[in-house]
Amino acid sequence: MKPSELLRLVWINITQNKFKTIMTSIGIIVGAATIVMVIAIGKGGQEDVADQFKNLNAGAI
Repeated sequence: MKPSELLRLVWINITQNKFKTIMTSIGIIVGAATIVMVIAIGKGGQEDVADQFKNLNAGAI
C-alpha cells in the first residue's frame, strides 16, 4: 500500500468518525493534563518535605 493511499484512507476514517475522533482527542488531552498535574503535585510535595528537613536540627527531636 502506497503512503498516499494510506493517508487517504486515514483521512476518510477521521472524517467519517468525527465523534470518535473528538472523544479520543479529548481523552488524550485530559490524560496528558492529568499526568502533568500529578507530577507537579508530587514535585511540590517533595520540595515541601525537603524544606522541612532542612529546618530540622538535632535539638528539635
